[in-house]
Amino acid sequence: MSTRLDSDALIDEDEIISIRAYRTKWWLWCLIAVGWGCSVAAVMIRGGAVEWFMAAVLTMISLISGLMPALAAAGLSAVRSVDGVMLRDGGEAGVRLSIARRAAIPFIWVAVREEIANAYTMKESRVAYGAVFIPLMEKDKELVYKLRRLRRGSHSFAPMSVTVGDWLGLTAITKRMDCHSEAITVLPALPALEQIDEADRAAQKAADGSETVYTGTGRDVGANAREDRAAIAKTAGIGPDSRPYRDGDSLRHMDWRSAAKGRGLQTKLHSQETPAGTCIVLDTCAAGYDGNDRLFDACAGWAALAAEQAAVTGAQVTLLMQQGAGISAVRSGLEGDGLTRVSELLLAMSRAKCDSGESIAALLLHEEQLIERDGAMLAFTGDWRSGKQWGDLAAYAASKSCRLELFIAVQSAVPTFAMGEQQKWLESSGVKVTWLHIPAIMNELPFAEEGGELHVYA
Repeated sequence: MSTRLDSDALIDEDEIISIRAYRTKWWLWCLIAVGWGCSVAAVMIRGGAVEWFMAAVLTMISLISGLMPALAAAGLSAVRSVDGVMLRDGGEAGVRLSIARRAAIPFIWVAVREEIANAYTMKESRVAYGAVFIPLMEKDKELVYKLRRLRRGSHSFAPMSVTVGDWLGLTAITKRMDCHSEAITVLPALPALEQIDEADRAAQKAADGSETVYTGTGRDVGANAREDRAAIAKTAGIGPDSRPYRDGDSLRHMDWRSAAKGRGLQTKLHSQETPAGTCIVLDTCAAGYDGNDRLFDACAGWAALAAEQAAVTGAQVTLLMQQGAGISAVRSGLEGDGLTRVSELLLAMSRAKCDSGESIAALLLHEEQLIERDGAMLAFTGDWRSGKQWGDLAAYAASKSCRLELFIAVQSAVPTFAMGEQQKWLESSGVKVTWLHIPAIMNELPFAEEGGELHVYA
């Protein structure tokens, strides 16, 4: 017999979930002790059948509800094994718990509870799992569950809490077991386009009953995602680029397709056939994300996509992030396929945390050696307000023949008026701006789900 308890709980600062606490009822034990003492005294004084009956009943209660849970708890051991310690954002990991007892002691129940915490988030985030079962004459019990929709970061298991109690609910003995197991590393990634389309359509249908999602520009959210990915793929690889039109530019180089879409006059720039290097800049300034962990996760996911796309072209990829008062640089390998070459970059992005107080654009102005000549710098941030710093960085990079592209992650699929004005100013300074929104499916909460049997809530 097995029952699930609180297995779908996500605990953070915005949602406080009451956790059932099993405690020994000492006041009842005091009453039982007093009654047992009185019945024993009555047996010694009178020795009647009623006195013997009361003494025997209270003695049996003490043995079953007191001694047996204590013996069962003394011989408990637990082992945890994890299937899948390296995942991508939104993936799932299987966990197997093995609870063993020294002897098959009956008339008890066992409650298991554990939590997994992500160490690389701005807000504390934990996923809790719990189960209650009655082992009867079984010495060993195996519990299997899955952690679903895990988010970017490193997820570590807290010590497991195992409670042993009696059937009458008088005794509850809790033991904390430190089952050493490897932390689950979740690399940054974006959902598949099919998942984005399905989740966004479902969200819009639930909101207003419509089947199609339309934005203020007449494009659906799925189209936004496709265009965003295409922009990153084109930027990271080889092919034409563009900048705002300037007087004197040849009409042969005009981007007429962009003008037809209402994006203004753009002049195509043809990049060199073999890029000198691609620099991925990931902004970890906490102020730029307004405390939204998922906005930063999406930003890291877009940066990971750009790094993989750039590695496919054969370019050397460098990741720049804030680290304390300076900037850390992680460079890709030179052998293997695109994903293998940028594995160290993805691992570094999975362990990135928004704890910096200064924008990386301001820091890069003092790190001349990190800006490669004739290279491409792709900056990913959620800070669209610090336009001047990005403009200054673009001018400095241009002096070294380095092209700066700015990708800004936002919550909405359509930029606001203020964002549009900021984009116009940045593009007039020579900075190409692309807005990236959070796919709706990335806002779904992670949870632990029982697997293998039919379960109900306790």
